[in-house]
Amino acid sequence: MTSLLRRVRGWLRRLDVRRLDERGAGSLEYAGAVMLVGVVLGTALVAAGTNDLLGPRVAHKLCQAYATLPGASAECVAPEQVVAGGEETPATQEEIPYKDRRWTYDDVTSGPMVFVGDSYGSGEGAGDYTEESDRGPSWWDNLWNNDVPENRCHRSANAWGVGIGDAHWPGNYSFEACSGAVTDDVENDNHDGNDGEGPQGEVVDEDTSMIFVSMGGNDMGFGEVLTSCNQLHGGMEDCQAHWDGVDPDDPQGRTRMEVRMAHLEADLRAMYRHLREQSADGAHIVHMGYPPLFDEAYGGNFSTLSHDDAMWANEKGELLNAMMARVAREEGVHFIDPSEAFDGHGVGSDDPWILSFGVGENRAFQPEAFHPNAEGQAAMQELVEDYLAGLP
Repeated sequence: MTSLLRRVRGWLRRLDVRRLDERGAGSLEYAGAVMLVGVVLGTALVAAGTNDLLGPRVAHKLCQAYATLPGASAECVAPEQVVAGGEETPATQEEIPYKDRRWTYDDVTSGPMVFVGDSYGSGEGAGDYTEESDRGPSWWDNLWNNDVPENRCHRSANAWGVGIGDAHWPGNYSFEACSGAVTDDVENDNHDGNDGEGPQGEVVDEDTSMIFVSMGGNDMGFGEVLTSCNQLHGGMEDCQAHWDGVDPDDPQGRTRMEVRMAHLEADLRAMYRHLREQSADGAHIVHMGYPPLFDEAYGGNFSTLSHDDAMWANEKGELLNAMMARVAREEGVHFIDPSEAFDGHGVGSDDPWILSFGVGENRAFQPEAFHPNAEGQAAMQELVEDYLAGLP
């Protein structure tokens, strides 16, 4: 009985009773359909209530089919009127939850866009920073202890979010990304105390139709990981063994990297859900991952990591992207991995899109070192352009 009903349930989902009826009651296909429906319906009605047994949509189709039989009389209740748990459950909420929604270009551009992010989103390393995001006390101010407002968010005119905003949301977007930001800064004031930097997500509201995200690296402490491998800056003798070693404070016996990854996963879910709540589920969320920092040809030269440590750092970056992609998928967020686009353009390549540490071409000191230059930002913008162009 149950097996037969499962088969009929699948068949009925593909059955449109109205179209069959339009072909005429004399058609063989219609007659066979009605006979099968009648048999199953009669059995199901005796055995149990069709709503509980088959679900409201299948039961509704069975009722429609049964009502076409000679002498039959049935009042078919629309599935969206079926009461579950004492409350009406709208059909649209049952069939199309947020994570399965098919977004269109018109959907995502119908309202304002908001960009929340860290240094890879703000454009750290790409130059042309806005005056209000690149200010602070001078050496003179420090000498005399002058109280001067400081903001080092480094929002670049070359950041991919700015280019996308100008192209698709001209004059209708908010660029909130700030160098050094963590996921918590989406809901709370900037943790670094940059002047005037409140919660990045506070500008998101029910009118927002698109949210871009660039977050996760600072939560993982990836800058700390790189520094720990840099021998010139007092790095550990074997940074890989340290981070891949068991965390003595973790009761589950996980490695230090695994513990950080688990914390980030929880933080990402909280951030996504906060943004969904702020936008009343009316905004599509797209999360940009991180490119690999080092090229295979990287030789471990002046003031940077050894080749072995650099390739290990790339591997950890891959794991980070993979985890973020999984969490994004589970939360109804679209994830873009820029790794393939940056192939052949890491530190040590002939055409680097990532700044190395030091003085000279394609080099910079902290905080700009190990961040995409303007070409790298343009490459990420192209990935987003391709995604938007593919929306129906």
